[in-house]
Amino acid sequence: MVVDENAPLAVGDTFTFTPYGPDQNDLEGGTPNGPRLPMTVVGVIRFTSQFLFQSDGFVIPSPGVLAQHRDRMMPLENAHVRLSDPAADIATLQRDVNDLVAPGTPVLDFGSVARRVATTTTVEQSALLVLAGLVTLAGVVFVGQALGRSVAVIDDSRDALRAIGLTRAALTGAAVLPHLVVAATAATAAVLGAVALSPRFPIGFAGRVDPDPGIHADWTVLFVGAVATLVLVVGGTATAAWAGAGISPGAGRSAAGTGLRALRRLLPLPLAIGAVGAFDAGRGRGGVPARPALVGATAAVLGLAATFTVAHGLDDALANPERVGVTWQATASPAPDQLTPTGVGDPFLARLLDQAGAEEASVMRRSVLDVDGAGVPTFAVTPVVGGIDLVPVAGRAPAAPDEAAIGPASADQLGVGLGDVVSVGADSQPLRVVGEALFPPDVHAGFTEGLWVTPATMARVAPPAGDEGSTWSVALRWDDDTDVEAAVADLGAALGDDAFDVSPAFLPPELTNLGNVRTLPVVLAGFLILLAVSTLAHGLATLVRRRRQQFAVLAALGFTRAMTRAVVGSHSTAVGLVGLAVGIPLGLSLGRLGWIGIAEEVPLQYVSPVTLALVAVLIPAGLVVANVVAALPGWWASRLNPAEALRTE
Repeated sequence: MVVDENAPLAVGDTFTFTPYGPDQNDLEGGTPNGPRLPMTVVGVIRFTSQFLFQSDGFVIPSPGVLAQHRDRMMPLENAHVRLSDPAADIATLQRDVNDLVAPGTPVLDFGSVARRVATTTTVEQSALLVLAGLVTLAGVVFVGQALGRSVAVIDDSRDALRAIGLTRAALTGAAVLPHLVVAATAATAAVLGAVALSPRFPIGFAGRVDPDPGIHADWTVLFVGAVATLVLVVGGTATAAWAGAGISPGAGRSAAGTGLRALRRLLPLPLAIGAVGAFDAGRGRGGVPARPALVGATAAVLGLAATFTVAHGLDDALANPERVGVTWQATASPAPDQLTPTGVGDPFLARLLDQAGAEEASVMRRSVLDVDGAGVPTFAVTPVVGGIDLVPVAGRAPAAPDEAAIGPASADQLGVGLGDVVSVGADSQPLRVVGEALFPPDVHAGFTEGLWVTPATMARVAPPAGDEGSTWSVALRWDDDTDVEAAVADLGAALGDDAFDVSPAFLPPELTNLGNVRTLPVVLAGFLILLAVSTLAHGLATLVRRRRQQFAVLAALGFTRAMTRAVVGSHSTAVGLVGLAVGIPLGLSLGRLGWIGIAEEVPLQYVSPVTLALVAVLIPAGLVVANVVAALPGWWASRLNPAEALRTE
């Protein structure tokens, strides 16, 4: 045998393999009674199905096993078809199979099922793009601050240089030329670093799926990245230098606007000085990176709000399986002798409801029926106790005998939508589509494939209850105090041979795979916090260093150390308030849009991920962080010696 990567086996392991016998049906469960075959694992493979279905592992025997024991095993055979245009031709294939093989023959569309993988990788891709955008923003902010300091070396001597004849272009060139080395070094390091780190990417679930990990050089991406690095470094330097070189000799700092003057009048003097300084960058030696600090704080808060909004949506979906249509906790499938001509027998239902903690139960009937010429799994739900039902994601549930709800994937395959009429069953019963819904997934169909009809309609269009074309199960829910795993085990033991399967509710891999991306919001949040703290700390440190003479003058005029710390603290608080005021509403909106995209991609029953609790946490947390970051620069400023700082004045 060979086994896939999920199987708890390694090359060289031996075990006994017992297949189903020729008189058994593996769909009905039970203990396999085929031959006991000693097997050796000769290889571990990466198998498509390990990514498409929930499984503890697939084992694949060699062709020789089947050839030697064919008369003692129950082989399960499928036909595999490759389509020239999978998206366009699947509906035609379903209709042809319906005509050529048998009405209602199920067809597993691997293109549709592959969404179980693509959904997760799409979310990971989106998160990485967001992270790339944030890294770009951080680079612009941090590198921009460094370049600003470097350009200021010439800007500080601007008046003297212009007085001896240097033109604006010459001043700009003097600032740009040294940074060409910086730009070339940055572009080269970026390209080499990307190639060196390529074996580490992609990350997460995509890294498991990637069939060709290793060193890769995508020269289109690398070329664009290198050019962008050069343009940003050189262009940013040239822009800053040209703007600074155009200031007339002797020009002072720009006057504060009307709003800042009003702010000075309203606040106590220390707070006013600090708050106004957060918006008035100043020029020359006293200039500070006010805009980068404001941009960094706003971007960080925006990103945090968006990230935690999406994370809240992920947590809600993972904690509430009903978002993918699973409103029950377990299913029990009765043995054939527990069925009556009309469905599941009352004694079987009574035994289920007698179990401790059993709170709700509904009978589900499934038949693969001809729907517009294609085999589509069709469901009807009959509540026994409580309200377990399928979940509509658009429109409503079917209520009349001539109504149906359809799965989104089935609707796409058949080309129908709300209000259209489909023909169901051998006698082509017309049913109007009144909604889109989600269904119990199985090996031949995903949770977005199916048709939902009323029990009366199912009785009219489906084979009789005892016919092999229908399967029956009972969906169960227990009360909140019940240990579901233990309850399922107890129920299976209690029913014994009266049930061929008792198992926890099967969750679609599209939902469970979302758990693979749950750590990405944490990574993004950590990076955003680092961005906010670094940008703010740099701005405050620059404030204290470049305006040390002003702090010294204030101290000479009578400012106490506490008042000096208040100047720095109010500066940091003002930056934080702007970030919170602008970033929170934008972040919540972007996070909501992001979650809508994920919900449509999976798809999920959409529930707004926006929560006021996030706002209630972000605002005080942001202000606390702003003041904690300001503590050390404020302490430095308060310890300045006025005599030393002013000795050159």
